[in-house]
Amino acid sequence: MKKADDGLWCVEDTFSEHQTNIALSGNIVSLTLLSDASHAIKKYLVEVQERIDILSKQPSSTKERRILKTTARFCSAAMIARDFYTLTVYVSLVAIKYHYQNESPNGADLLHGDAPNKNFSREDIVRASERSRMAISTFDSHITNNLDRSLKALQQYLQGKAVKKVVFQKNWCDSGTRRTLN
Repeated sequence: MKKADDGLWCVEDTFSEHQTNIALSGNIVSLTLLSDASHAIKKYLVEVQERIDILSKQPSSTKERRILKTTARFCSAAMIARDFYTLTVYVSLVAIKYHYQNESPNGADLLHGDAPNKNFSREDIVRASERSRMAISTFDSHITNNLDRSLKALQQYLQGKAVKKVVFQKNWCDSGTRRTLN
């Protein structure tokens, strides 16, 4: 915020304050997404640590073999869960960067002169952040008791148009290689 030389607010100050408030309100969704991802990662890590002991035991009954099989399947999804949570954090960070570049006064200056990203709109960013939050909620709710439902939620999340726009944006990786979702 800048003030007039005499210390009084002028029209430009009010406009600048309004633009800053818009950028901050857009970042609330992104910050909430970061918080959701953090809580989900912690919860998943605790669950994996609790189940590791089960994997080291030798099953003696049919029930124990079923528990061992379920636990092994749960733990085998660890890389998928890690990648999914990493992706949601990435979406959140892209959203924060977008809001600073496009909606803050002098936002490009705050981020080392990067040009604003015109590959997607504010609606795409908000929708991708909201979809990420919904997907985290579903994935996290069902991962312990219904892994198939969690994976289905992840698949639907990755098929969303807004998520694809944000994740596979132009200049996404420097090496020129781009991954595609099937």
